[in-house]
Amino acid sequence: MPIDNLLLIDDDDLGNQLVSIIISDIPQIKNIKIDSSGWSALDYLEQCQKSKTFPDLLLVDLKMPEMDGFEFIENYEERYFSQFPKTKVVILTSSIRDKDKNQSLGYKSVSDFMQKPLTEDKLLGLLDKLNKG
Repeated sequence: MPIDNLLLIDDDDLGNQLVSIIISDIPQIKNIKIDSSGWSALDYLEQCQKSKTFPDLLLVDLKMPEMDGFEFIENYEERYFSQFPKTKVVILTSSIRDKDKNQSLGYKSVSDFMQKPLTEDKLLGLLDKLNKG
């Protein structure tokens, strides 16, 4: 599945730069937008909704200040999930806790749970998995 628009939501600037480099090498992904907070990402999604250019894939970190990934997902599901059910949401986190994984996968919008660091192989595997699922 080609990804016209990918949104990465993570407060780790260095990690975001690395993810951006990895993504730039993958031809199936055309555009990437990076937001460092859940609030900023929700504002961006509101603009996407208005312009009808909603992201195909969201990569969401769990551990962020102000609004963590769980709060973001709850807001996302309330506001956008029913309108954009084809958008895939994937948790990208440093958490190794089973509790976090189980809670994440309990959301109807979350397609997968991945641990950092994101590598090209992991991302290509994710795209392949999303294509099949």
